[in-house]
Amino acid sequence: MKTLRHILSVIDSISKFSGTMFAFLVYLLTGVVVYQVIGRFVFHIPTAYCFELAQIVFMGYFIMGGAYTLLYNSHVRVDLVFSRLSEKKQATLELIAACAFFFFVGILAWRGAQAAWISTMRLQTTGMTYELPIWPARWALPVASVLLILQGAAKFIRDLHFVVRGERSI
Repeated sequence: MKTLRHILSVIDSISKFSGTMFAFLVYLLTGVVVYQVIGRFVFHIPTAYCFELAQIVFMGYFIMGGAYTLLYNSHVRVDLVFSRLSEKKQATLELIAACAFFFFVGILAWRGAQAAWISTMRLQTTGMTYELPIWPARWALPVASVLLILQGAAKFIRDLHFVVRGERSI
């Protein structure tokens, strides 16, 4: 049990770290957009590459927060029925939903890795004005999916333990 607690703690730490680190991309994204707006409207020098760069940064920012959000149970959901159930029934329902979750995120990881690999082999760019490299950003989806699977597994183990034992000790 002690080893399992340690493994779950490590997974939680990875989710916290990755979520915190990628949250800082919002500052880079803000800086790129502000630079674009000032360049265009103050100095009348439009910067086409800012739009491309903002898309790439936003992709990393958006996708890499999934495991962090799952760790803190902050995903959006409709709680009309769920919130009225007992805690044990909620955990049971979460276990059932986990089957669909792992299937979907597993496919996302697999197909994302395939697309990222192809993109890397082709040294793919945005295909827009400045041809910024997009292939490094393509790896965000499979990496984020693996992090999400790890955090989902930790949640699954905790919910299963609660349903079976009736306590939230891990």
